Amino acid sequence: MPRLLLPSVLALLMAVAIISCNQTPLSKVNKADLNSYVTAKIKAIDAAAVLESLEPVRIDTMTQQDQYNRLFNLLTSKHAEETAGVKRLLERSKLNIQMLSFSDEYRDEVNDDTKKIDVAFGNTKLMLKDMRAVNELIIKADSIKPVAYVAYCAYRVKLSDKSTTKDTTEVILDTDYSIISKEDFARRLQKIYKPKSNFIPK
Repeated sequence: MPRLLLPSVLALLMAVAIISCNQTPLSKVNKADLNSYVTAKIKAIDAAAVLESLEPVRIDTMTQQDQYNRLFNLLTSKHAEETAGVKRLLERSKLNIQMLSFSDEYRDEVNDDTKKIDVAFGNTKLMLKDMRAVNELIIKADSIKPVAYVAYCAYRVKLSDKSTTKDTTEVILDTDYSIISKEDFARRLQKIYKPKSNFIPK
C-alpha cells in the first residue's frame, strides 16, 4: 500500500469505528416496557385514549454534562416563571397602593404584597446563583461516559373523542436500558446538585 494513502485509510477506519460505537442500540430496548410506560403517560391525560402504535426511532447517550444541561434548562424555565410572578405581584401591589389612597382597608394587602415580593425576588436572585453554579459544573463535567440514555419514540394514539394523533415522546433509560420514570429522574437531578433557591426539579 502506498504511504501517501495510509492517512486516508486510517481516517476512514476511525470514522467507521466512531459510527460503530455510536450506533443506536434499539435492539436493547424492551418495547413492551416502552408501550406500558407511554400508555400510562397518555392515560394520565386521557383515560379513554388508546395507544395504537409506538416505535423507538433513536436512542441518544446522556452524559454527566447532558444531565447538568437538563438541570440548567429547568432552572432557566423556573427562573423565567418566578420573574413573571414577581412582575405580577408588583402590578397587584401598585393597584393596591392606589386603592390605599381611597380606603385604609387595603393596608394589610399592601403589606402582604411587600412580603411576598421580597421572598419571590430573593428567590430569583438565589436561582441566578444556582444557574451560575450549574453552568460551572457543565464546563467541568464528563461529556463522554454514558450515565443514562434517552429513547425517542414515535407513536399514534386514538383519543377519547375518536380522533387520532401522531407525536413523539422521550423516555429516559438507565445504563442497563431499563426505564427511569420522570419522578426518579427528577430525584436523580436533585442529588447531583443542591440548589440554594427553593427550586426542585420535576
